Amino acid sequence: MNRAQQSPWGRPASANPRAGRGEAFATLGTLYHGRSRAGRGEPVFARTARGWRPVGRIVERDGVRLFAKRVDSRLHRLLAPPAYALEEAVLRELAAARVQVVEVTEADTGRVLRAPVRAFAEQGLPVHRAGFDAQVALPLARWAVESEDQLPLLGVSS
Repeated sequence: MNRAQQSPWGRPASANPRAGRGEAFATLGTLYHGRSRAGRGEPVFARTARGWRPVGRIVERDGVRLFAKRVDSRLHRLLAPPAYALEEAVLRELAAARVQVVEVTEADTGRVLRAPVRAFAEQGLPVHRAGFDAQVALPLARWAVESEDQLPLLGVSS
């Protein structure tokens, strides 16, 4: 059996009880062990209802540090207002790590949305939902749907 046929935990993919739930779960497993399929990245953890979990990773592309997060828009996008939220603790960690851009990849649609980290402080809305730590939501109107060669358009210099 080659590595492509194994789950991130070393078992055959067919033995993975959560197989078929999409790549997002497999990504959590690889991030937890400090490795990712899309290159090396520093995992970022947040407290969830199930304990501390990796919520994304810090990577560097063309001299720009960005926080990459993979989500299922049907589960993670807020409805009113339509937005994506990050925990305040994660935003503090990103600021300390000098991250410039937040990148959200919607696993179900394939869209990639990007926004400067400073937009959360300048235009973000505080969100307090039961069962979650304090969060800051950035409305979808403030995100740019972009391709990788458009990082300079966000006002981020390498």
